[in-house]
Amino acid sequence: MRHPVDRLISHYMHQWSEGVISCDINQAIDRYPELVDYSCYGMQITPYLQEFGHKAVLPLFFDDLKKNKDRALNRVGTFIGCTQPLIWIDDLTQDNQSSQRIRRFYGYELLINSRPMAWLRKNLIPQALRNRIKKRLTMQQRPQISDVQREHITEIFDRDLKVVGDWLGIELTCDNFKQGFRKD
Repeated sequence: MRHPVDRLISHYMHQWSEGVISCDINQAIDRYPELVDYSCYGMQITPYLQEFGHKAVLPLFFDDLKKNKDRALNRVGTFIGCTQPLIWIDDLTQDNQSSQRIRRFYGYELLINSRPMAWLRKNLIPQALRNRIKKRLTMQQRPQISDVQREHITEIFDRDLKVVGDWLGIELTCDNFKQGFRKD
């Protein structure tokens, strides 16, 4: 589980880069309820807990994973029944960075993903021009949620995080979410 606000922002950036959302993040929060809903972990997890029980779901916090990769990976391995220690490979490149994605547009597949066009771009269009075009098609700054909108979504997330906190036996809110919680 990632901090609900951080997850919402990342989801917005992904949807923006895919061309699904074209408005400001504050407008998008009002227009696209899934931005908020997908960050409501209690709402998302409850059906699984009801169907499979608490012991069948492993709670894992994104920030704990980032801080303690090997420990978190081995918790997952143990949970799924892996008897061998698992090793996190740090030197793999990141490939899911919304801020680096080129915004999709009409003709994207032809102009960007086709081999002939890739060859033409690399061999006939100067790198400086390619960089300028790419810059215009990527999100240059992380979107900022207004104070009013942040207060609104924090209320929603805090109510939902109470469900998760009750499940884990901890008090969980947006304010204390990144402290990292483990229940072994």
